[in-house]
Amino acid sequence: MPARYSKRDIDAGTLANEVSISNEENSQVFTVSVTNGNPVLAKDAANEISKVFKKEVVTMMNIKNVSVLSKAAVNTSPVSPNMKIFTLVGIVVGIMISFAWVVLRKITDKAIKTVEFLTDEIKLIDLGGVNFIGNIDKNKKALKDSESNNHSRRKRRI
Repeated sequence: MPARYSKRDIDAGTLANEVSISNEENSQVFTVSVTNGNPVLAKDAANEISKVFKKEVVTMMNIKNVSVLSKAAVNTSPVSPNMKIFTLVGIVVGIMISFAWVVLRKITDKAIKTVEFLTDEIKLIDLGGVNFIGNIDKNKKALKDSESNNHSRRKRRI
């Protein structure tokens, strides 16, 4: 039977990295797993490896009754990457980074919060306070409006 895949699709180096073979303790059952981006290629590779293993193990280990218990099937859901774990790790790392950012900002904040800090800790004299003026642009506009109203009233008086 001619090969269904070209060397461009799969070669020995990538196949060696994609295949894992395991067996249970005290058992002669082997499990062949192939992880590839193409699920059909992974299925075909696993089935072909099991066929070759079935032929070769007879001569290597002098075993006559070798059989394949189940053929590989196409797995429609991706095995990797596990998006649930990546999402959970991303959320945890994000929370940790934001917590570290808040703590760092709190530690390095040098703003004076209360007058008591100035008088009690630094021993400065409290001469008074300046209230928050608000938006300066709005105050300038209000000042211009009041000046123009006063100026127009003066003209009428003359």
